[in-house]
Amino acid sequence: MRILILGNKTNVLDEGAKNVATNLSKAFEKNSDVLTIHQRKAWHLNNIIKSFRFSPDIVLSIHGPSIKTIIIIFIYKILCRCKSVIVAAQPHDKKMMLRFASLFKPDYLFAQSKYWFDRFNKCNIKTQMLANGVDTDKFTDIKNDEELKSTLSSLNLNENDKILLHIGPINYNRNHELLMELAQNTDWKIIIIGSTTAPFNEALFNKIKAAGVIAINEYFPHINQLYAISDYYIFPVLKEDGSIEFPLTVLEAMSSNCPVISTRFKGIPDFIKETSSFRYFSTYDEILNILNTNKPTDNNRAIALDFSWKKIAKTIEDSIN
Repeated sequence: MRILILGNKTNVLDEGAKNVATNLSKAFEKNSDVLTIHQRKAWHLNNIIKSFRFSPDIVLSIHGPSIKTIIIIFIYKILCRCKSVIVAAQPHDKKMMLRFASLFKPDYLFAQSKYWFDRFNKCNIKTQMLANGVDTDKFTDIKNDEELKSTLSSLNLNENDKILLHIGPINYNRNHELLMELAQNTDWKIIIIGSTTAPFNEALFNKIKAAGVIAINEYFPHINQLYAISDYYIFPVLKEDGSIEFPLTVLEAMSSNCPVISTRFKGIPDFIKETSSFRYFSTYDEILNILNTNKPTDNNRAIALDFSWKKIAKTIEDSIN
């Protein structure tokens, strides 16, 4: 199969949609011929010619969908005479977008939450639920004691500290205020790792550090070591624009067998059931109760293995063949 991906393939995996595009591309390359073109450069004549000569069987869009991506993938479908597929990693919630989706229907669409599954279904688009994936080879439950000690030391932490980790852009749509409150009112050590490519709010960053949070806004290449030293990964996001439909860091933590505490954000509860090692919360008091009384005994990695990028790519290939 020949697959044309409209997405941003990169080596700096600190942003959701780029991460999805890069990992799906790698997974498809194992069994298919793949050409990836940056979606913002899809209008460039040289990329249009390159895509036509590539003669894909499928053109697949990762970002959005938005009105723009719907139009782009429709044009590529016509030019390349192939099937069009959209992975709805972060739909733009506009009625006009759905109208355009109804007019310029993709052949197949993968929704990452029940909410969007229902909306696209009403547009008579062939839709299937599909989560994001995780690199289960990179994020493992195998721990190297020397590396863990080095990571703890670099953060001025010790082996007895209770650690709560969050990874994501430092801006006002991530509910960092809750993490600041935990840092000020509990004995837990809070770590926040930001993004070098997503919008960054320096004033908020300074407030977070002033609250006693260990905050870093640099690319952290060995992010798997942070999951390894953490007692919990927390995903506190509430606002709709705070993340993609199915946050990748949640799956990364699970693949590392790190217990997770999360809000019921978008597609997460549609795919992940609550266990002793994956707890949902709605209030601050619920978090405190989990941190004080919960004993994680379930194996998150066993669950995450079903979300490997290899399996996600195969689901897409099998569904559209």
